[in-house]
Amino acid sequence: MKTFFRWLVKGFLVVVVCLVLLIGAVTFFKIPINLTSYKDPVESIISNALHRPVIIDGSIVISTSLQPVFTLKGLQIQNPAGFSQEKFLSLDQARVQIALLPLLQKKLHIPEINVQQLIVTLEENKNGAVNWTFTGDDSAEEKSPVAKRPPEKSKEGAQKLELTDDSIVVEKLRFDNIIVTHYTPGTKEPATFELKECTGSMMPGSPLQLDMAGELLTFPYSLNVSVASIEEFLTSSSTWMEIQAEVADTLLGFVGKVDLVPAQRALALKVIIEGENLKSLDQLLQVDLPPLAKYSVETDLTLQEERFDLKNLAVSTGSSSLVGTATLVREKKVTAEVDFHSPLIQLDDFVFDDWSWRGEKVSQEKEQGEDTEEKTVAKEKTGKEVRNLLDPDLLDDFDIGLTVRADQVLSGEDQLGSGSLKAVLRDGRMAIEPLALQIPGGEITMSTSLKPGQEAADATFRAVVHNFDIGIYVRRQKPESKMSGLVNLDVDLYSSASTVNQIFANGNGYFDFSGHLDNLGAGIIDLWAVNLIAAIVSSTEEEQSEVNCAVGRWKVEDGLLTPDVFFIDTSKIRICGKGQVDFRKNTVNLTVSPTPKKPEFFNLATPLKISGSFDDINFGLRKGALVGTAARFIASPLVVPIKRVFSDQIPEDGSDACGLPLGPDNRSEIYVKGCD
Repeated sequence: MKTFFRWLVKGFLVVVVCLVLLIGAVTFFKIPINLTSYKDPVESIISNALHRPVIIDGSIVISTSLQPVFTLKGLQIQNPAGFSQEKFLSLDQARVQIALLPLLQKKLHIPEINVQQLIVTLEENKNGAVNWTFTGDDSAEEKSPVAKRPPEKSKEGAQKLELTDDSIVVEKLRFDNIIVTHYTPGTKEPATFELKECTGSMMPGSPLQLDMAGELLTFPYSLNVSVASIEEFLTSSSTWMEIQAEVADTLLGFVGKVDLVPAQRALALKVIIEGENLKSLDQLLQVDLPPLAKYSVETDLTLQEERFDLKNLAVSTGSSSLVGTATLVREKKVTAEVDFHSPLIQLDDFVFDDWSWRGEKVSQEKEQGEDTEEKTVAKEKTGKEVRNLLDPDLLDDFDIGLTVRADQVLSGEDQLGSGSLKAVLRDGRMAIEPLALQIPGGEITMSTSLKPGQEAADATFRAVVHNFDIGIYVRRQKPESKMSGLVNLDVDLYSSASTVNQIFANGNGYFDFSGHLDNLGAGIIDLWAVNLIAAIVSSTEEEQSEVNCAVGRWKVEDGLLTPDVFFIDTSKIRICGKGQVDFRKNTVNLTVSPTPKKPEFFNLATPLKISGSFDDINFGLRKGALVGTAARFIASPLVVPIKRVFSDQIPEDGSDACGLPLGPDNRSEIYVKGCD
């Protein structure tokens, strides 16, 4: 009997030792356990939990140790019925390693997370259903609100989970080839986000670090994310985040701190955006942006539900700068109120030779078809055409109020003074009400209202320019020019239009201008109507005359301009014009006739015809003009003495007509000597 018990004890000890050795081997040695043969019940459990088919094409393997590794290959999650895409998720491989001993202390330590080739397809169908919800009544018929579960009562005596700086630790995180596509109704191509590589870690006492690289809508990007450590969070009851990104030649920086003490759901960020040229974002945003060079945007951004508040908003490009505030609210459309103040605006920073707000090609030097080719490339790259800023569908998504006040406005080296702008976009209608510029000795005001679209709508254009120095414009084209002078403009048009050009093409009202010019020699123009023989033999410098003024008061009817009066006055002659300018066809058809300010012997005074398109104007003799010119030339020795005795001469300085007022009044009573 003693022998039996002795063997029983020995056998028990052998079993215990074997179990200890087995547990030790499982604990300290990585022994792979293949659970692939059990994938059918695993698929069934996950399918019931997600309420959609789940398939595991690959393997399920667990490697034993104190840090077991779970490896899953070939996971597929199908979409429910009613969606165009077959799969919601496709995973090539996921590998997760978890440390067991920290779990006994209610801590989660993950030595490694590795995910490879994950493809996620997000879809919203025409009924408003989405495929990323996993509820029991998941269907594509109609999106319905999910009932909220009542909060579970805490069990008595349950221990609260206390966080420490090492409660959650991720030693090594790596994602490779993650692709997320988003399908929405009415779009031909989905939005695509591709994460080619992501590495990161979250160690005790250190911030969470993520370094990413991939493609956004086919545009390469790099992204670095830092989030405060748990230790900082526990110490200050707050956390911070910092994001640095680069995409489409644009640098974006976001730095924010979240204070969790106040019971407010808000996120405050310091935002910095910089780029060499704003147009680098065209294809990413599918909008034809102006080519602003070397720009930057900085602001303190607060996000609260659907509201964005931008304080200390600073925008700069070139030597121009704007500071102010903005508020954006996202509802059915984006509503924005923007208020800017500028110490300096340089107009040269906003003059673009090869760009227009309507997306028209401006530069004549570009080869024909280049603009179309660029749009084709953009469509192939993003699946969408680049829209211009005045696209009606784009404008209809926004309601914007903009106010800008500038202390100083420059055009090159010329100082224009101070100015202000108030612009409004409401229900697709744009209005400037008004643009006001205070210039030395005068002012410029302009207001307009226009609704871009397929069909013309009511539109207006009003502009008044008082004592603007034309030399500023001339020096932009020819910097060495000494020409100057004051120009006045008074335009008032009402129209039916969908573009600015159509306001003029269909406009009704008046278009008046006058210019009092300095340092502009009449030169060879005087040979047209003065004593030809005397002008040839005399010294040009001694006989040089100046252009006194140019005045035009034009009536506008359905885009057709006809002059109530139009003349150019020099020291020696007055040139009067008749005819019409057609804004519909962009053509000119005028006849101009010179009149000597005093009767001259042997003068030509031949009427000229000016005709053609705005881009190609031709000058020629009016039919039959040569016969009349020859008759006047021959008869001048007899006729001129009589005219000098009995006719009143036109003042040399043009004082009788150069001060002709502009505007809607007294248009039928206009009389200018020499323009009978």
